[in-house]
Amino acid sequence: MAELHDVAIVGGGAAGLSAALVLGRARRSVALFDAGEQNNLAAAHVGGLFGHDGSPPAELYDRARGQLEPYPTVVVHDATVSALVRDGTEFVVTADDVQVRAHRLLLALGIRYDLPSVPGLQKLWGDSVFHCPFCDGWEMRDRRLAVLGAGDELVQKALLLRNWSPDVVALTNGSGALADDASARLGRLGIDVVDRPIVELRSRPRGEGRGRELESVVLDDGTVLERDGLLVTVTHAQRAPFADELGLELTERATIVVDALGRTAAAGVYAAGDIAEPMQQVVFAAGAGARAAIGLVHDLAVDGMTPSA
Repeated sequence: MAELHDVAIVGGGAAGLSAALVLGRARRSVALFDAGEQNNLAAAHVGGLFGHDGSPPAELYDRARGQLEPYPTVVVHDATVSALVRDGTEFVVTADDVQVRAHRLLLALGIRYDLPSVPGLQKLWGDSVFHCPFCDGWEMRDRRLAVLGAGDELVQKALLLRNWSPDVVALTNGSGALADDASARLGRLGIDVVDRPIVELRSRPRGEGRGRELESVVLDDGTVLERDGLLVTVTHAQRAPFADELGLELTERATIVVDALGRTAAAGVYAAGDIAEPMQQVVFAAGAGARAAIGLVHDLAVDGMTPSA
C-alpha cells in the first residue's frame, strides 16, 4: 500500500521548498516531488532576493533542499508527477515509479512561459532576453534596451524600463497595436516606437565561455537596431492538466485562484508560487509557499490530525 503523508507537494521550486521547510518544522509528514524544471534555471542569477542576490538558481535550490535534511518527516522525490487522483478524502500521487497518498495536496509546479515567436529569441532567454525588469534590470542598466509587446502593457513596460536605462525602444513586431496618443506619450520621453515585423534577433559571443548575448534586432525592411537587451511579454499556461482535472478556477492569466493561505475552491487542494501568483518572482513564490504551509498546518490541526513526529 502507498505510504500516507499529511501533504504531497508537487513542485520543487521556491514555493514548494519553502512550504516543505515550514511543514517539516511543524512536524508534518511531506512528500515533495521535484521534476527539476524550474523556470529560472535558464537565468544566470537570482535578482532581488535578499541574502541570495546574484546566486545561481540551481545553487539556491540545492541549498534549500539541503536545509530540509534535518526534518525526518520530509521526503523528496526527484520525479515527475504523472497523475493526481482524489480518493475519498485523500489524494493518490503517482510519479515515475513512486506512488504516495496524502491528506492534502499542494500544487507548486510553477507556470509555463510561452515566449514570443521570434527567431533567435529562445537561445537568449533568461539572459539578455528577459521578462522581469526587477530581476534583470540591474544587470542591463545603462545599456541599449528594447521592449517587445502590444497595447497598454507595452507602454507600461517601456516606461518602467526607463528606470534602468535612458535608451529604450518599443517594438510592436508589426502588430500596429499602439494608439497614436500612446506613441506620442512615449516619444515625448525619448522612447521611439518601431512598428515593423521582426525577422530575427542576432547575438554575439560573450567571451570566456559565457554563452551569447543580444547584439541586434533585425526588421523586415532590413533595418538593424543595435540592442543589448530585450524585455518581452510572455503568456502563461498551466504546465500540467491537474488544475482542470481537480476542477480548479483559473484567472485570465491562467493562474489558479487561491485565498490568502493558498486554499483553492477544491477541498484539500492548495496552490502556491507562480502557478497561483501574479507577481512571478522568487521572493513572492517563497512567501506564498510559506503562507500555504501555515494554512495547511492550521487546517490539519483543526481537522484533528495530529503531527507525524
